[in-house]
Amino acid sequence: MSKWIGAAGWGPKEAKAGDRLPYLRMVDESMLLLRDGSVMSSIQVPGLLFETEDTDSLNAHAATREVVLRSTLDSRFVLYHHVIRRRVEVELDAKFDDP
Repeated sequence: MSKWIGAAGWGPKEAKAGDRLPYLRMVDESMLLLRDGSVMSSIQVPGLLFETEDTDSLNAHAATREVVLRSTLDSRFVLYHHVIRRRVEVELDAKFDDP
């Protein structure tokens, strides 16, 4: 039998990603059972176009998010949140007269 060389020979030495992740199995479409017996759920909250939104609206959304995060404070729950921003190119399809 020939000895594997290069990347093919690394396999037995590499740690498996599953050994480091806490997930055990899916409970339903949005809930996971973790190895320690706890459960994890995820929700997706739709965002807004912060580049075109006015300041008052952005501040209202930020305040609402802060209230929601503070209202879930409890020693039994851990809440992680992520704000994901991505660049969007906005183009206007209309044509205007040149004054």
